[in-house]
Amino acid sequence: MIPFARILEYGNKAKVLFKGIIQQLTPGAGYQPVGRNNTCSALCTTNNRIYFFGGLNAGGTFLNDLFYYDMLLNRYTQLSSTGLGAYRSAAMSYCAADGYVYCFGGANAANQGQTQFFRINVSTGAMALVTGDTNRPAGKFSQTVICKNNELFFFGGGSTADRQVITKYNVTTKVWTVVRTGVTSPDLIGGPNCAIVYNDKMYVAANDGLYEFNTTSYILTKMPNQPASFTSGGYSFVIRGDWYFMNNYGTNALSKYNSADGTWSVVGTINHGTELFSGWNGYTDENGFVLFGGAANERSTRIRKIS
Repeated sequence: MIPFARILEYGNKAKVLFKGIIQQLTPGAGYQPVGRNNTCSALCTTNNRIYFFGGLNAGGTFLNDLFYYDMLLNRYTQLSSTGLGAYRSAAMSYCAADGYVYCFGGANAANQGQTQFFRINVSTGAMALVTGDTNRPAGKFSQTVICKNNELFFFGGGSTADRQVITKYNVTTKVWTVVRTGVTSPDLIGGPNCAIVYNDKMYVAANDGLYEFNTTSYILTKMPNQPASFTSGGYSFVIRGDWYFMNNYGTNALSKYNSADGTWSVVGTINHGTELFSGWNGYTDENGFVLFGGAANERSTRIRKIS
């Protein structure tokens, strides 16, 4: 059963762009990771791999292994069973930029923000601490992060003191800069995957809706015409040129943004039984949206594709 479909015209041809069908993927034989959620992970579009580090397993243990999923070959490969040794974390922020996956912060067993900062070389799979950076912020976890022009923008965080703060890191100069602080709203507590660069503009989810973020003036502008179903947390993703936003935390409504007229429409609800997409890690390839892991009540090894 197809829960919904969006048909758009391309010249004289009608094309189904997105159906919202969930497909359970079965990776090929070889290494298989243990179930987890809140892993540090990022999609590298240059080699179609999703890199994963750490997270929480079903027993609540913090992990420190490093592996990747190849979306073309449909299989996992482990790069290291111990990562950087003593460094274990969950709910880190992560982003691919300049040939690396950057990972910052995360929570420890006491739910305290950490300052650890490392990067993964996507060509060699090598993992190393970032050193020589200046003005590194205090420990944070559950931030939203997105890259534009070799600058990483970190939005909000899990602790109350961080929720309105925006920080950027320049991967070339290795300088951290706080670009927004001292304000009372909105709360930027969406977590990973809640920001997107679309048509050269940056957007981020907050507690009361979606905002456009100006990377020069650092001003947040709330987008008009938003569906009432929008909540804090969710996934922004682009499939075949169209932007979708999927809520999590139990709602799982899927909305589409029309860049031509600035309007939003709710196009359906992802039906996946009793599971929530909270705690998943999501990534977009050309044809669909890939999800890994699961919420705290399952911490599964499931990897799925919505297309």
